[in-house]
Amino acid sequence: MRRTLLIAVVLACFVAGKSDAAPPPGERVVIEKGNELFDQCKGFTSKKVPAADAWRFTYCQGYISGVADTLSGLKAICPPRKVNSHQYVGVVVDYLTAHPKLRNSAAASLIIIALKEKFPCN
Repeated sequence: MRRTLLIAVVLACFVAGKSDAAPPPGERVVIEKGNELFDQCKGFTSKKVPAADAWRFTYCQGYISGVADTLSGLKAICPPRKVNSHQYVGVVVDYLTAHPKLRNSAAASLIIIALKEKFPCN
């Protein structure tokens, strides 16, 4: 068990160390409101993300996936088994696009609303 954990940690360090998904020097990412989330996520629902902007999608995807995983674990949403993080991002971006007046609300709250509407538990 310890050996498996050690291997996983070492592999994670290699993957994390090799990532180009970091903001440019001096740029700080803060996602508190829906507008900030939308700015990080818009345009990234396609498969082609420019290399210079990959870090933006990484933040967007990680933020949304964290909320989605929490909701799923709490059985607050019931997505199909094959839903992936890109699809979660698409759902949230679609919601934010359709409801621009709500973007001043808390980002996490907007993610919750969007995912609960798309993946309700019956």
